[in-house]
Order: sequence, then C-alpha cells, then structure tokens
Amino acid sequence: MAVVKRFFFDGEEIRKEVTKKTEKKTERKMAEKQESPADKGDVRMLVSSLLKKEGKPYARVSFLRGEDIAEGIVPEGILEHISGFSEEEVAGLKFYLAANKEAILAQAKQIDPLTNWLRKSSLSQ
Repeated sequence: MAVVKRFFFDGEEIRKEVTKKTEKKTERKMAEKQESPADKGDVRMLVSSLLKKEGKPYARVSFLRGEDIAEGIVPEGILEHISGFSEEEVAGLKFYLAANKEAILAQAKQIDPLTNWLRKSSLSQ
C-alpha cells in the first residue's frame, strides 16, 4: 500500500489530498486511460541544501512533471525558469512557495550536500 499526496490549487488556496492506493495493476491501467488531458501527472518537488547569499539564507526549488519544469528560490518565492506549466499552475506554484517557505527552508537546512554527493558516488560504483 502506498500513500500519495496531491496538491490542488483552486485559485484561492492549496488543498492537500492524501489517498491510499491498494488497487490492482489492471484497475490502475484503466484509470490511467480515463484521465483527462489536463491531468499531466504528479508534480515532484526537489529542494537544494541551504545556501547563503550576502548573509541571507535561501534554497533553490525545482518542480518537475514529466518534461515540464519550474525552478525557483525560497524565501522570495520567485520562479526563474518555467517550461511546460500553464499560467494558472505557475500562480499555484508561487502561492505554494510563499505559503510554505519556512517549511521548505527547514527541509533545506537538514540536507547535507557532502553526504548526498558521497551517496551518489557510492551508488554509481
């Protein structure tokens, strides 16, 4: 059983929906065929380690969905590079960054770039 978190932006707020998946493969394939064209899949968020510029802490954030990408900075909530997301989705991503900047910075603070780099090196061997 897997737990999936999905975030929805309806213009005013971001709603989080947590669902438990226990469906069979055939049922999942049928559901995938019935998806609307507007539903392009889940968006993954990547967060960098905590960085500093002029003494101020910040983190880089990337939102990925297939070939679509949006890259930004927290705590400013600025999206610098956007490709494949609609204007409404971009507004939702900016809102998400602004609403969750403290949590994202706390997550970035826990990331140790040296440990991650060593882990990647050991996995590639």
